[in-house]
Amino acid sequence: MKKYLSSILIILAFFIEEVPQSSCITTYLGIELTEDISDVNCDNGTITDFQLSFHCDKKTLNRIVKKFNLTRDGKGIIINAKQYSWWNKSVIEELRIKYITKTVRNKHCSGPWMELFYDKKHSKIYIIRYWL
Repeated sequence: MKKYLSSILIILAFFIEEVPQSSCITTYLGIELTEDISDVNCDNGTITDFQLSFHCDKKTLNRIVKKFNLTRDGKGIIINAKQYSWWNKSVIEELRIKYITKTVRNKHCSGPWMELFYDKKHSKIYIIRYWL
């Protein structure tokens, strides 16, 4: 087993792309990194397509909602989210401002699905994107 371990790790390194925290906004959301955006944290798809959190103002929130055609929904769920100090599922699920990918009623959509949770008190966004 030890004989193959280094080969396996080398192969995995090709599949895990390291993205600098500051560039997660442009890499995953495709939006300009503006002055209001700070404290960026992300996971680039070990379980999900990506998980992302950052502080920003309401203008950036609205820009993201518009760009991804998200709809406000009080029933957002987080599937397979990895836990980090910057991503606490129990705190996020309590947030009242939630946006999700719009879907056509009675049609199956495999994804990608995006959920955005906004903490108004701390001006912080949590985003997760995944495939079903």
